[in-house]
Amino acid sequence: MAVAEMIERFTVSRDDAIHESFPDLALAANGDLVVTYQESECHGGGPVSTIVVRWSADEGQTWSDRIVIAETARERDGWLNCSRITRLHDGTLLLVVDCIPQNAPSGAHRWWGDNRAVTWLFRSADHGRSWSGPEVTRVRGGIVPSITQLADGTLLIGITSFEEDNDWRQYQVLFRSEDLGRTWSGPLLVARHDARQPNEGDFVELPTGEIVCYMRDDEAGVQNGLKAISRDGGRTWGDLYGSGPWLYMGRPSVGLLSTGEVFLTTRVGAPQAGHCFGAYLEPPGAALRPTPLTDPPAPQAHWAILDDDDNPEVPDWGYSGWVELPDRSVYAVQYITTAAAPPHKPFLRGYLIPRAAIDGFTRPEPQ
Repeated sequence: MAVAEMIERFTVSRDDAIHESFPDLALAANGDLVVTYQESECHGGGPVSTIVVRWSADEGQTWSDRIVIAETARERDGWLNCSRITRLHDGTLLLVVDCIPQNAPSGAHRWWGDNRAVTWLFRSADHGRSWSGPEVTRVRGGIVPSITQLADGTLLIGITSFEEDNDWRQYQVLFRSEDLGRTWSGPLLVARHDARQPNEGDFVELPTGEIVCYMRDDEAGVQNGLKAISRDGGRTWGDLYGSGPWLYMGRPSVGLLSTGEVFLTTRVGAPQAGHCFGAYLEPPGAALRPTPLTDPPAPQAHWAILDDDDNPEVPDWGYSGWVELPDRSVYAVQYITTAAAPPHKPFLRGYLIPRAAIDGFTRPEPQ
């Protein structure tokens, strides 16, 4: 049986009057799933931006009513963009979102505001039912944050910045906190490259202590994703390497499975055709392999296409989050339009991926 046929699908949220997008997912300390996402009028636009959470007590089969975390409706308040969520070691849920200024001076580049975005934090001590915040941080100067807590308690937030004096090329930086987000050091450079544009990175700490950042790339003509490796808790980073069988076209979501394997979901790009949502799996040894930028993945790596947005005119899809459930299955959530949805009005779809399906990942050639 094909991997996609083994996956059970659920509607997490659907309102055809709004654009629901950029979801992320956490497993709360009580076993509930908690999803966060953005609501707006269209992709990156409209007068109102809203950050929402829902929770599920039955492993993603049904979901609660929406809980509004934050909303901006005036230009002076900024634009709430891309939220992420994680469970800290003490059981607290930590949500992070970038707030992009909307008061750019006349004639400014369209990414002027992105390069001045400010990161907000929200916290929940009751498994996502109520939230405190915002905590306006000094994590600023970029968009699409990721949030990771290391084994020693250190928090990492990664953001994408733009080189204003070099054609606004994208690069990846991070900030570190050793006091649960009260103070931050950074920005620290993760990756910048003359021929690639690393961005929207997500971090995973391996069992041996190394941290790998997997990144999207917006350089024209490339056909794989990117990674960089830190061996000192994220303070410094090595060379930029290639990763995966196709371009990570939108915000990779990466973590460790209970088996020790690295698991990643992403919007899939070239050379795969279509508008696909995919997953990539590799052991830690392959994650640490110094793969040249244009080389294929390590022989131990495997992957699969999980879904395809079949909207022929305005597909909008692929930012995602996932968690491993106690039975070793993975529950993932992405946003997707499909042919049945109105233009520019994607919704959230959940995927229950059994471990047998993950074991069935192969090395298919892009189609």
